[in-house]
Amino acid sequence: PSLPSVLLRDPRPDGRFGAAAGLALPVLNNLSRSDHAPFWNHRIPALMLTGTANFRNTHYHRPTDTPDTLDYERLAAVATATAATAAAWPGEAPAGA
Repeated sequence: PSLPSVLLRDPRPDGRFGAAAGLALPVLNNLSRSDHAPFWNHRIPALMLTGTANFRNTHYHRPTDTPDTLDYERLAAVATATAATAAAWPGEAPAGA
């Protein structure tokens, strides 16, 4: 199975995904704005998992982007989803892992 099949397992009726990790994750548009995009542009597989902070935190990437403005509950949920996705990923472990 491919990563999308792992991520999209158990879709909810509202169109959100991630039930396998215990989360409801929306599929976002405009995914070419992050660090993975240059890899995709060169047909190198890459993954972007995001907590969408840039859409929710007005301080994102500004001088006021300090620890007290972060949503730690959301941060923990994204970390949990990332770990669950990595654990469910089929195939070989990365070199050096």
